[in-house]
Amino acid sequence: MILVTFSGLDGSGKSTQVDYAGATLEARGYRVYRLRTLLTSVTGAATLIREVRKTRRRRNAPASAPVVPTSPQRTYAGGRSYDQDRRRRFVQLRRSCVYPLDCLALTAWLGWLRIRGYQAVVCDRYIYDKMVNLPRPDGLLARIMRWLTPTPTCAVYLDVDLEAAEQRRGHEHTPDYFRTKAEAYNRVCSANPKLHPIAPSTIEETRRRIEAAIFANAGLPDAPAVAHAR
Repeated sequence: MILVTFSGLDGSGKSTQVDYAGATLEARGYRVYRLRTLLTSVTGAATLIREVRKTRRRRNAPASAPVVPTSPQRTYAGGRSYDQDRRRRFVQLRRSCVYPLDCLALTAWLGWLRIRGYQAVVCDRYIYDKMVNLPRPDGLLARIMRWLTPTPTCAVYLDVDLEAAEQRRGHEHTPDYFRTKAEAYNRVCSANPKLHPIAPSTIEETRRRIEAAIFANAGLPDAPAVAHAR
């Protein structure tokens, strides 16, 4: 089974390129499943439960209750920044327990999709997007996560201009989020040579580079010339 994964900052264009990659493989006769890995993880389930609870509280609030405007920005307890939060001992301990479970759940999902006859899976995010949340994205826990999950046929990291990403999604995050995560992604790429970085470009040029990487790594015939990622 061909496994193609996309990683990168919010606003890097992952969803668009996931659709393109899936369409490319479908055009070559593969039965393709587009997988949002957030929906297959313990972390994702906890996030969904929190959102459902928030929605219920809003619905059950008395009509006379004052309407408090909500901010789309993701906040952290005690006013901490993203980097400060990921270095908290409690957060590290929780992730050291939950992330391996997420990896096992993802592996089980991929196995189930194989049984169901899917010949290619294109993932919107993969374990690399969890590694960047660790104080040491190239440490022991990251190596365990890599061991627990299948190695992708082609793993793509969509690099992005930080200013452009902040303009698109900056209202959702604390100011340090993009810089800190970009640095962590660079460390993850260094520790995972098979994670293929794609430099910022136009949507079509990025699509062409990704297709070249997929064709080359999957050993498909008539592969286009591989463009340099950086």
